[in-house]
Amino acid sequence: MKNLTEIGLKKCLAIMTALFSSLLITQSCSKSQSWAVDHVQTGSSRFDSSKLFFASSDHFNGIDIEILKTKKALRVYFSVHSQAVPPYQGDPKKALALISYEGKRHSFIVARHEGGQRFLLSDEDAEILITLLEEEVPLTIKLPGYSSQVSSKEFPAQFEKLHHHSLPNPFHLPF
Repeated sequence: MKNLTEIGLKKCLAIMTALFSSLLITQSCSKSQSWAVDHVQTGSSRFDSSKLFFASSDHFNGIDIEILKTKKALRVYFSVHSQAVPPYQGDPKKALALISYEGKRHSFIVARHEGGQRFLLSDEDAEILITLLEEEVPLTIKLPGYSSQVSSKEFPAQFEKLHHHSLPNPFHLPF
């Protein structure tokens, strides 16, 4: 009787492990590319911010986009997660980026942050990117060693939400 119980438990454990593994694989492979807005309220409007984020479905070779809005500025960043992007022409503070759309190419220099995995776009290049996304133009962003096809499907509605603050949080914890 003990052997039958052990065999039953082993089979049950094997089935549960297989189901859990398939669930993880399905979730990781089916991550949708979409835009998400997050508002951060600090209790002082000068420190409040909003972020619009696009996470690439390719965690190793993709490029994430973050649009950060504060009271005084709108900044656009690219991020990669595997290895550092090499400096442009030996300058550790610069990297080369490319946006391809409708048969056109726009190459530009981005400010390369320490570590080579986060990049700030100039105001002009950020405006070009945002305009293309607002017009729902399919585009591809490239950095050396990385590439992402960016879905602009949800961008206009989410970009509008970026500019509207949510209701303030009535619960402020004392710590």
